[in-house]
Amino acid sequence: MTSVPRPLEQGGLVFGCGSLVARLTARESLAILETVYELGVRHFDVARSYGYGEAESVLGTFLARHPEATVTTKCGILPPRDRPLLRVAKHVARAAVRVAPQLRGPLRRRASAHVAEGQMDVDILQESVEVSRRQLGRDVIDVLLLHDAEAHQVRDPGLTEFMTEQVRVGHAAAWGAAVQTHTLPELLRDRESLPPVLQFPGSSAAMDQASEVRAAGRVAVVHSAVSSTAALIRQQRPEVISDGSLRSGADLNRPDHLFDLCIAYTADRYRGVPVIIASTSIPHLRRNFDVWEGRIKPEGDVTAFADWLDGLKQQ
Repeated sequence: MTSVPRPLEQGGLVFGCGSLVARLTARESLAILETVYELGVRHFDVARSYGYGEAESVLGTFLARHPEATVTTKCGILPPRDRPLLRVAKHVARAAVRVAPQLRGPLRRRASAHVAEGQMDVDILQESVEVSRRQLGRDVIDVLLLHDAEAHQVRDPGLTEFMTEQVRVGHAAAWGAAVQTHTLPELLRDRESLPPVLQFPGSSAAMDQASEVRAAGRVAVVHSAVSSTAALIRQQRPEVISDGSLRSGADLNRPDHLFDLCIAYTADRYRGVPVIIASTSIPHLRRNFDVWEGRIKPEGDVTAFADWLDGLKQQ
């Protein structure tokens, strides 16, 4: 029987571990995890492929200290094989980004090219699940997702049987799929076939899609909601951004004003929906949580900003 962790049923913030180890050392990654735990996070999102395959192991060290915390991991994308040159490259890349942050994007794209996507063969998935259980130090994975699955894979009888079998034998408490934005409309045309948990990116349509998923009795989990909202605004013409600044009373060209408003907007619009956030900066995490919880008020009028942004999304 599927059992979804309470933090996902209640909504709120989930911490995404995609940057653990890849952009941070193991010690720095553990410090980030302890910080978000201190701030109240009890559910963590990871994948077999994150951190060049090392993120689950670091998270497992953390989970051993906090057995009440719950975790989502994903199978279907494999990390690159561990090679001595790869380990050297990771250290060089971290040092390069610290000196020149603008290199982060190109380096991330190059690293992504080394993972093996679309590994949906059942034997490969089974091996991936066993590695994840071992690295996380958990006999039972709280939520197991197919990683970047297409609609036909989510509905594939063989894959559905494999995932439900993981729940039946006690390797996972719940299963689902992590999908991209383009996959959602097709999945939502047949609500009865939706998996118990569906994770997808924040987008202009994501709030309505999350409502549809929940109306079908499933759990919706959204990631990149804050960053996608900020990106939508940043890509507008200067006169549109100026109009938003005038209406909201904040300078939307200032990253601190913009992100504070985007966080407050996301907290309001996604009430009851688990939202994955991520950061490699402890000061930024603390501020983001304070804004999310309402302890820090953003510069400007959040309601006016929300009205302007909702109008922008409808254009």
